[in-house]
Amino acid sequence: MGATEVTVKMHMRAFCKKLGARNRAHAAMISRERALL
Repeated sequence: MGATEVTVKMHMRAFCKKLGARNRAHAAMISRERALL
């Protein structure tokens, strides 16, 4: 089962929005601070 690039981008956009992140790097930083990773 493969995910298309568009699907991955849509999921990342939703994830960033939920975290209030500006981009993927910011989302990773927030996730680490909140012990989500």
